[in-house]
Formats: sequence, structure tokens, C-alpha cells
Amino acid sequence: MYQLFHSVPVVWRSDRCVQFGIDEPILIDGLTPQDTELISVLRMGIGIDDFFDRAEHLGVSSARASSLLALLDEAGVLVPLGPDAAPRRPTVHVDPLAANLGVSPTQIAATLAATPVLVLGPYAEELLPVLAAAGFDAHRIGRAEESTGYRSPLVVLTGVWVEDAVSAGYLVENGIDHQQVVVGQAQATISHVIVPGSTPCTRCRVNLRTEEDADWLLAWRTLWKQSPRPARTDPVLSTLAVAHTALVLRNHLLGCTPVPVDAVVTLPSGAVTEIGVDFHGECDCRIPVAGRFHVPA
Repeated sequence: MYQLFHSVPVVWRSDRCVQFGIDEPILIDGLTPQDTELISVLRMGIGIDDFFDRAEHLGVSSARASSLLALLDEAGVLVPLGPDAAPRRPTVHVDPLAANLGVSPTQIAATLAATPVLVLGPYAEELLPVLAAAGFDAHRIGRAEESTGYRSPLVVLTGVWVEDAVSAGYLVENGIDHQQVVVGQAQATISHVIVPGSTPCTRCRVNLRTEEDADWLLAWRTLWKQSPRPARTDPVLSTLAVAHTALVLRNHLLGCTPVPVDAVVTLPSGAVTEIGVDFHGECDCRIPVAGRFHVPA
């Protein structure tokens, strides 16, 4: 069916001129009353054949009706046509993103809901509602081992001050994609989605750090044993970290991040810095995991 994105603002500047969008508004001028009626119909949604029947009823030729559709498509406000057999699911939560990417909301909603996202650690309670609102199939787990009960899951490991290197090791060994989110004092680190056998893992990061600081692992163990709670961190920083985590996960599942990078959110500015990631020569994480297609580094 033909339909305009619900999330795109529509402003009639006159009976012949319409504005779509507000960030970078697009104007379409020279419209007739019949064009205006067709746009109103498209905002509600209409079948393809019904649209052209309605145009004919209004005295609009097929050529002009097609030209109007082309203008709306060029303006980025017409939802791309999808397969008629696609399952119907709520899409209002992804409509703004779909309009921005020029992709069917149904396609985005299906992609985000297809992968179980499992959250482990102290920020699970804060992260879960954000993921659910964005359309993820999100669940909380108490141990990394629980992830094996899900089909092709993606696990988010959250931590206060230090990363969960123990759970990360288990996930790498079992070929399970995962992400590290660590909220520190004035910085929060949101890792890329670690794909075992394809991208640098937590052990790579640990090895690189111990080369720079021989006692780093000792400090990590000390902090890890303290089991610090979120109350000891800045709530604004944790909120920013949670939001950016959802962004990284969404971009990963939608294929919007071809190059893996980690992100660091820094207070007081809230600036986000992207940092490239490297494999460590002594880490065996590049050995292909059984049953997984391996992308050479």
C-alpha cells in the first residue's frame, strides 16, 4: 500500500504549497485541490489500485498521480513498498528512524525484534525499558550461561567502573555476540558489538592494557571484587551510556556500522569520542568459532 511516514510533520503553507519535515524542510508547490486530496488520502494509507482509482475519480490522470508519488518519494516522505505477505506489527516506535533511513518501518521493526537481546549486570534495570521502547526483544539474565538457551542472542554486559571480563570470556568461547558497557567516574565506555572470530574481544583490550600498565589486571580484580553499584556513579552519565548503548545495538542490527569502534562518553560536556579497536597478537579470538562464518581480519 501507499502511505506517508506518520512521523514526518506536514505543514500547509497555502492551498498550493505543502512543507514536509522540520529539520530540513522540503516544499512542494503548484499543487491542485485534487493533489491535496490525494496527499490527505496517502497520509491515512491506501492500497495501490485504490489510489489510482481515487485519482481517476478526482479527475487526475495516472501520469499526474504517478508524478505526485515520485515527488513524495524524492522528498523522502513516502514509505517504500514492501512485500504484501509481510507480517503486520506495530511500527510507530520505528517510524521516525525509517523515515530518516528511507526504509519500510515494517522491515526495521522486524529486524530489531528478530534478535534476542539479553542484558546482564547492574544496569540491566535501566537499560531494558529503553531497549523495549526502541523495539528490541530484550530480556534480563542473571548469568552469561543463560544465553545458551536463546537462539542467536546478543548479550549486553554492563558494569560499574570495570568491564565484565569473566562473562565476556565465556561468550567468546561459545561464539555469542556481545557488548560491554562500563560506567566509570566521568567516562562511560560503550564497546562495539563483539563478534567472536571477527572483531577484537575483551581479552584483546585487557592484553593491550596490561602491556601499558603491568598491574592493571590486579587493579581490575580489586575493583571487580568490590561489586560497586550504580548508585556510586553519576546518574546523568549512566543515562547517556544507556541511550548510546541502544544506539550502537540498533545500528549494528540494521547494518549501519561497517567498521567496529568503541564509544566513550565524557562528562561534563557529554561529548562522544569514537575509538578504533585492535586485535592483540597473543589473543586467539580470531580463530573461527564452530558454526560461524569467519571474516578475516
